[in-house]
Amino acid sequence: MNIIIVGAGKVGEYLSEDLSKEGYDITLIEKDKEVLDRILEYNDILGIAGDGADTYILEEAGIDRCDIFIAVTNQDELNMVACVMAKKLGAKYTISRVRNPEYSNHVDFMSETMDIDLMINPELETAREIVRILSFSDVLDVEEFAHGKVMLISFKLRDKNILNNMSLLEIQNKINKNILVCSVLRNEEVYIPNGEFVLKKDDIIYVLGERDALTEFFKFIGNIKKNKNIMIIGGGRISFYLISRLLKQNYNVKVIERKKDIADYLSFTFPDADIIREDGTNQDILEEERIENFDTFISMTGIDEENIIASIFANQKGVKQTITKVDRTRILNIIDLEEIGTTISPKKVISDKIVQFIRTNIKFTNSRIEAFHRIANDKVEAIEFEIQSNNAVCNIPLKDLNIKKNTLVSFIIRDREVIIPYGNDVIKPGDKVVIITLNKSFKVIEDIIDSSIV
Repeated sequence: MNIIIVGAGKVGEYLSEDLSKEGYDITLIEKDKEVLDRILEYNDILGIAGDGADTYILEEAGIDRCDIFIAVTNQDELNMVACVMAKKLGAKYTISRVRNPEYSNHVDFMSETMDIDLMINPELETAREIVRILSFSDVLDVEEFAHGKVMLISFKLRDKNILNNMSLLEIQNKINKNILVCSVLRNEEVYIPNGEFVLKKDDIIYVLGERDALTEFFKFIGNIKKNKNIMIIGGGRISFYLISRLLKQNYNVKVIERKKDIADYLSFTFPDADIIREDGTNQDILEEERIENFDTFISMTGIDEENIIASIFANQKGVKQTITKVDRTRILNIIDLEEIGTTISPKKVISDKIVQFIRTNIKFTNSRIEAFHRIANDKVEAIEFEIQSNNAVCNIPLKDLNIKKNTLVSFIIRDREVIIPYGNDVIKPGDKVVIITLNKSFKVIEDIIDSSIV
């Protein structure tokens, strides 16, 4: 598959590396030759220095052979124009990054009129992810399947948690709810556990289930108090989208923003939020604003190091939940993640969305990817397939399917029923199926079958 990416900023660079690892042929277009050369030095991709909305540059990049065209410069208008031109010149699918809130309110109309297949706003998607995380206390991440009917929640097993030294079978017997521990990250090693697997302190646990069942599960482990008082550092685009959603859910929101024009705009737009014009990375300011009285601290400035230091300070002050925006994710290799809580990266959020789109549209098939998430430090993929018609996995008991090693059929959603399947259960046309796997690049449901086993 040939993919052309326009724009070598944070998102473009991450996508180039991510999609090339998926095995796609990548051509990166970037005006700044120095930036382009730096990225080409570390990635096995092609590069062209130039304007992504120039027909000659697009033709040089092979636009007539392009399967997916992705425009992710920092200019919304340029991205949209480049996508329109790319489609006219032969690109099969086009994806545009759009960040302006005014545009985001009219995505469907703009996408249809300009024939852009996917318009995506990384800041808006990041805000939505943060809101999901806030739905449960002291969790690392929350992902959704079947339009929110099934959720995947990760959390760290802390000292004195009643799950310590408990097997998964014991947990299932005690709570008797429709939940499944589908993956465990222990000392950088990932497990797809069976019923005999015993949980240990400091494990990172990934639990799948319906919302009500997960609520009961968190009650069982003593982690149910909802966070209501939230402090946000930085008033950028993510915060703009986030504040709106938090106020609608009756959270108490305080935002600290150093720039006068941004602080004034937020004050005017969100009169129910407490907007403070100060430097939120200044520890004296945080103490003046009584940081210790907040349930959640969200650090959203444009500088990773400031976000990390601010979250560490919040953690030391006793804030029970911290969420830290980190763009340069490699920096996390030298940070104690316990001190900064949940980390979130807009470029990773958008990359997962684009990978989902690419895998769905790579070819016509009788199954479709409805949701795609990478968990456990990107070592595990969680994929929701919609089974559109009969295929090789349908109407055969799971125990007879020769499913690949380290692959788990975790949930089947049939009509309105959510099923944890066992060996005698079968997949049927119309089902939604959630797969957990250490194998990479599943594109169709049949990929779960190990064809080497006869």
